[in-house]
Amino acid sequence: MNYFQKFKAPISEIKLPEKFTFPFYYKPHPLAKIATKEVQEYLENQTDFKHNFGLSEDNTTLPIGKMFGVLVVKNSKNEIGYLTAFSGKLADKSLPDKFVPPVFNMRSYGSFYLKGEEEITEMNHRLSFLEQNENYIHLKNSLQNITKSINDDLEKEKEKLKRYKKERKARKKTGKSTLNKSDFKLLEKKLIQESFNNQFYYKELEEYYKNKVAKKEKNWLLLMTK
Repeated sequence: MNYFQKFKAPISEIKLPEKFTFPFYYKPHPLAKIATKEVQEYLENQTDFKHNFGLSEDNTTLPIGKMFGVLVVKNSKNEIGYLTAFSGKLADKSLPDKFVPPVFNMRSYGSFYLKGEEEITEMNHRLSFLEQNENYIHLKNSLQNITKSINDDLEKEKEKLKRYKKERKARKKTGKSTLNKSDFKLLEKKLIQESFNNQFYYKELEEYYKNKVAKKEKNWLLLMTK
């Protein structure tokens, strides 16, 4: 399809630029201004698509801005015209013939985007269904309760470890001032073993709770995949 747009206004007396201007900071060429005006006039009167630009008070849909652009070109027949395009997509998701289409139309039939969008929609529908399922709700509440109980218990055990450590420190201080060298070494060895035992118990408790939660989560996931 030919997207080359011929100027409606007379342009034969307008001199072409010698080189392409810097696109981010420049004074628009008269041809670019004319092309822009023609596209603006088209947008104000067109019936090719529906999009609320916020220009009409009668439109009740949410107004959304849209960027349009023009590019002055010369075709193979040595004619001067312009191309025009827009960013993103229009509200009605159409691609009017006047505009150069995007390099990649993510909404074309069979595209990766549409397939992914359909999968996400299906997942959302399934999640909505599961959220109303009694077994799902029960398992979810049970998992939340167990997790809270475990966190509370582990926090208590941490407090015990701190208390035991403080007590061992006090016993070591007392032993150092009251025991002979040989007995003090035995006490130090005993205190080290107690510390090791406490840490080992806490690690084992963490692992036990971790497995307990994993079983609950497995049941939860099995329900979600049915």
